[in-house]
Amino acid sequence: MESTVKDNSTVKFFLPVPDRQVVDMLKRNGFEWCNKQEAADFVVFTGGSDVHPALYGETLHSTTYFDGVRDNLDIAAWNRCRNDQVKVGICRGGQFLNVMNDGALWQNVSGHAIRGTHIMRSVATNRTLYVTSTHHQMIIPSSKADVLYVANLAKHKESATTTKTYSSEERTAVWDDVEVCVYEKTHSLCYQPHPEYEELGNKDNERLFIDLILEMLVHGKVPTTGRSILGAQCTQASEEAASTVRH
Repeated sequence: MESTVKDNSTVKFFLPVPDRQVVDMLKRNGFEWCNKQEAADFVVFTGGSDVHPALYGETLHSTTYFDGVRDNLDIAAWNRCRNDQVKVGICRGGQFLNVMNDGALWQNVSGHAIRGTHIMRSVATNRTLYVTSTHHQMIIPSSKADVLYVANLAKHKESATTTKTYSSEERTAVWDDVEVCVYEKTHSLCYQPHPEYEELGNKDNERLFIDLILEMLVHGKVPTTGRSILGAQCTQASEEAASTVRH
């Protein structure tokens, strides 16, 4: 796949399930909303109800609430995606993309359904930032994933048949709540926080999310070499993506 220069035009995105806050966030960062998936440079899977556990080979946990119509909409959109089309998921959307890449989910976790901010840490650089958290389920990445960001909040994690519990000492020391991961082969970015919640004042969260999309558009992946992509330090992708996208 070769990069194509698009002079004097914007990068286009498509949402299978529209979300006004997500659209507003992407538009204020220079992206163009389009209503045809095949014309989009990247597809955004938004937040919502839980992903049905049958999609990752489990039975329902008592706390799991799913929407079969929503699952079918997202599955249909996934199936329509071009192989080289960037797929971006926020919260439920990130969990859905993880499942589509052979990952699974913890069906219930503590500490993350708070609709507030908490610290997330880069696996490569150990740098931290504040992000939102509204999810009671959590990504379990497959072996195909590169895990980018983690947290250390959940004291209990439950599947339909298994419970994992942390002591206070373990919870402080062990950062294994997966918040962000990427699947290079399918160009999938799984982003569990909500960067669009601007009212919470977490601008670093939004900036990181946009930078990760730009990395995906230019390179088809997010480099995990340890270089920072957060804050004032601009990435190569940030400089290139205004004119270069992957097709």
